[in-house]
Amino acid sequence: WAPPSGTAERGARHRALMAGKSLRRRVEDAVAEAIADHDPNQRLPGRDYEDVLYDVADKVFSTITEENRDALDDEDMAYIARKTRKLVAAALDALDPPAPPPKLRYAMFDRVVCNVGGERRWAPGTVMSVLEDDPDDVTGQAKLPYVVKMDPPNGRLISVPKDVYDVCRSEVCFGQRAGAL
Repeated sequence: WAPPSGTAERGARHRALMAGKSLRRRVEDAVAEAIADHDPNQRLPGRDYEDVLYDVADKVFSTITEENRDALDDEDMAYIARKTRKLVAAALDALDPPAPPPKLRYAMFDRVVCNVGGERRWAPGTVMSVLEDDPDDVTGQAKLPYVVKMDPPNGRLISVPKDVYDVCRSEVCFGQRAGAL
């Protein structure tokens, strides 16, 4: 007995199709796991979840099939992690618009006194910048409320780490007449 003509070819195509579906499922599972890693509280709405899943899975699956491979490799997994992290972060950022900048007590060119410690604890100066990036913050997200140019003899720029009364106050001038303090 011999199988009908073309049966072997159809069987091979069927096995290849099933292998492709299995590979596609493994790719989608890897992407779904990466999404879960980057959205542990499951805040992504269903549509955003599917957009990330299919965007990343389509790219990885097409690359694997173009290269005639039958499994995910380390490079695929690294791409999945990078791309998923980026897309999930963007989708979550869209859900939570950035907070408005804090209301500050002083504006540029206001006169203030700052707690600089030392023998002369308070030193006068002028606010030269507001909400400046904190150079010590590696994430680039922290802001310094003020940068103040101290009056001579210091004459240097200092950063004010917090907009609180114990660190920075309005300058109060006393005695503009003879004999005053």
